[in-house]
Amino acid sequence: SPFVAGARLLALGHDVQCVDLNIHAWQEPLTQSLVAAADIVGVSLTGAPDVPQTRRLIKEIAKIAPQATVVLGGQTIERLTPEQFSRIFPAGVRQIASDEDLAKLLKCQVTDLPSPYTVPLAPLWARLDERSLRTYLQNEMTLFVSQGCQFTCSYCAASKEQKETFRNPQVFESDLRWLAAKAREYGHKTIRFYATSLDFFQNPDAVAVYLDILARVRADSGLDIRTR
Repeated sequence: SPFVAGARLLALGHDVQCVDLNIHAWQEPLTQSLVAAADIVGVSLTGAPDVPQTRRLIKEIAKIAPQATVVLGGQTIERLTPEQFSRIFPAGVRQIASDEDLAKLLKCQVTDLPSPYTVPLAPLWARLDERSLRTYLQNEMTLFVSQGCQFTCSYCAASKEQKETFRNPQVFESDLRWLAAKAREYGHKTIRFYATSLDFFQNPDAVAVYLDILARVRADSGLDIRTR
């Protein structure tokens, strides 16, 4: 996700800002100012329908941030071959389909990149504008527990034929407590999450660790934490 990518860059010492175009329109001053000041503009695509509007967005980025390198990532981009990517998107736009691609962009070694399973997300959430954070906490959020699947189902977009890798439980709990504290600050009584079903039918014993954390934070915070 863009938050995991951003948290990794933040941990490396880069100045990272996120703007959600589902919340802030492209024409808004916040969006325009963040993009205009950027050296790198990363766009995460969540599905194939995002491709046409991303092509239009790239042109708009070039108008206000001609100095910026535009990079594209997300599951839609990961599954394109370099040849397919170059046919769809303009020259100069970078494809981030792996850690190797990210390391080349940052001119570092792959081993220098913080693991997405151990990097805390709260420092990046703390840099979000209040409108975005309030919107996330008022709605159902994705609960990042793990990645990977040992199966090879053709209908699913998961990373297949690999052992499922789980987030560090201590970091997971720390991030959850940060969200719970912010929710209480905003006067919420409930926070809601969606967790992928891959976690539950592959490794139920491992998932129990994270359910225990959810129960503990729920008891300590007094919030009704719901996960489906």
